[in-house]
Amino acid sequence: MEIVVVGAGRVGEALCFDLIHEGHELTLIDQKANLVLAMTEKMDLKGVVGNGTVPEIQREADVASCDVFISATPVDEVNIVACIVASRFGAKHCIARIRNPEYTRGFDFRWESIGIDLMMNTEQQTAREIVEEFDFPNANYVEPSTVEGVQIIKVRILPGSTLAGMPVLNLRRHIAGVLICVLQRGDQAPMIPRADMRLEGGDRVHVIGTKHDLDRFQNLAGHKNKGFRSVFIIGGGITARYLIPLLLKRGITVRLIERDRKKAERLALEFPKANIVSGDGTDQGFLNEQRLSHYDVSVALTSVDEENLLFSLYAHRQGVRKTITRVTRSNLIPLLDAECLDTIITPQHLLASSIIRYVRSLEITADSEIEDYHRLENGVAEAVTFKVKRDARIASKPLRTLQLKKNTIIALIKRGKRLIVPAGDDMVQEGDSVIVLGVGQSVRTLDSVLTGEAKP
Repeated sequence: MEIVVVGAGRVGEALCFDLIHEGHELTLIDQKANLVLAMTEKMDLKGVVGNGTVPEIQREADVASCDVFISATPVDEVNIVACIVASRFGAKHCIARIRNPEYTRGFDFRWESIGIDLMMNTEQQTAREIVEEFDFPNANYVEPSTVEGVQIIKVRILPGSTLAGMPVLNLRRHIAGVLICVLQRGDQAPMIPRADMRLEGGDRVHVIGTKHDLDRFQNLAGHKNKGFRSVFIIGGGITARYLIPLLLKRGITVRLIERDRKKAERLALEFPKANIVSGDGTDQGFLNEQRLSHYDVSVALTSVDEENLLFSLYAHRQGVRKTITRVTRSNLIPLLDAECLDTIITPQHLLASSIIRYVRSLEITADSEIEDYHRLENGVAEAVTFKVKRDARIASKPLRTLQLKKNTIIALIKRGKRLIVPAGDDMVQEGDSVIVLGVGQSVRTLDSVLTGEAKP
């Protein structure tokens, strides 16, 4: 597809990288010539220097012939106007990045009426991602699915647990409703485990299933499913404004530290049921005064990655049960002790995944159409939900007869209200929703996971 992106910041850069990797033709617009030059040198794309809201600049970028127009600057109003202009030029689909809660809260407005097909809110997505972590206290990563009631979580198998030493095949004897999709062992590359592989203490696994079965899996992995009741947040920006009401609605005790006194006062007025304190969230003495060690979860949401990472490491040392850290530069993580950092959230990757999901949903093929798309843990693997059509080669054949590509797996079948964690004799049928997972590769269509015809 022909795609035009406005904005060469961190979000725009992540978008361009992923969309080019998907095989699309890209044009990037930004007012800063040095950023455009740097991007054109790093990636195979066309660069246009200028204001993305100006018709002449959009004409130079050939917006009229593009399939998807995405405005991802940090300024909401710029993104809205750029999409309106692009829609008038004839762009087939327009996507705007929106950050301010006031544009999406409290009223019903049809943005399609002014040419915006999709509004992407990085901060709101980040807040929702954080809240998902509260459902699985022992998981390092939680990925919801459009298949109702199904999630993919990442769990560490503790040494001495029931699962340590168990062959993967034997897991179904204990819990039939879960499937280990990805296994990470030490410094080895992520893999889809073979049935005869034995799990080891220290392994990190991505598992799919319902919450009930995933809770049972965590118990077998050696974890106690004790829920969270309190959270300590540093950073009172836009993400916090989305996050606080979601946490309060769940009955979670919230304490938030914000350095800017005026911003802290505004938050205290907006959320009287939360404990908002003005102070330095990087001052260890101050954190001790605020009883950081008494809280179940810490969430680092400042605008400085280094502050977030150091705060989370300190919270871990103080005995906080789970740390959640927002990081925009994920290359910083290997420099620190990642074993002490539980959940890392990278907002631009969340937004990029959502846009890829939307773009792929436009690519309807004869065998299937995409219902959902998720990138697990910033790219370890991708999980794609397909709606199976009549012409699918994969349909009506026992799974054990299918020749699947290496590092791909059919992880779940939804048939009506029935959820099937498939075994070798199960078959995919027309009308099913099927979750396919690929490690280290892209899954574009349902039949693309096949290497040949089914074995007799």
